[in-house]
Amino acid sequence: MTRQGLCAALAAAVAVAFAGTARSQNLIPDPAFSQGVGAWSAGGISGGFSMTFAPGFSKRSGSGSALLAFDSPASGVYSVCVNVTGGQTYEWGYSIFFPDPARTTGLYETLSGYSGAGCTGSVVGGYALGIVPGATNVWGSVKAFLFPAPANCRSILVGFGTVGVQGLKATAYVDDVYLALAGSVPPIDPPAPAPALSTLSLIALGGALALAGARVLKA
Repeated sequence: MTRQGLCAALAAAVAVAFAGTARSQNLIPDPAFSQGVGAWSAGGISGGFSMTFAPGFSKRSGSGSALLAFDSPASGVYSVCVNVTGGQTYEWGYSIFFPDPARTTGLYETLSGYSGAGCTGSVVGGYALGIVPGATNVWGSVKAFLFPAPANCRSILVGFGTVGVQGLKATAYVDDVYLALAGSVPPIDPPAPAPALSTLSLIALGGALALAGARVLKA
């Protein structure tokens, strides 16, 4: 076997051994709010619109959530910025819980793409959509629209806001936020330990290494 063929065999064995272990990267920092809401920035807040840490309430045990609350008139946005690669399609989603059926109106989700890293430069696309709960007193998962990032997009700002319309009011918990390449399933929890190699993977890798050893000895 040539050196090139040997390298190809080793690469194939390693690919078999570790196939399926990679997971999509969730770009949102602390997506389960286990450390609070410090990663989120307030913008244009007025009228008592708040985002606070709720350590005792979450979709899963062992973490917290972000509590959004306001009474009109109120306005502003709580957002987080992440750097991305232009020309890729992204999606973001989250889980939300409305505890009070009388307080469900006025919240919206927003996404904006920017031409510069760190959400600087000019806006190159985005959207804003009102959040309408399907039910109250239950966690609901929201999958937002896909965002095909233009070639010149270098960062994305996602957030939760409210409009200053009289009579609107809401209380909602947000958890398990993600932003990732479209069609992927990003991790919410911390990465799990690397799984043990399967028997088939070990055989493939061992065979390639044995072949490599034999070729070295004969060189």
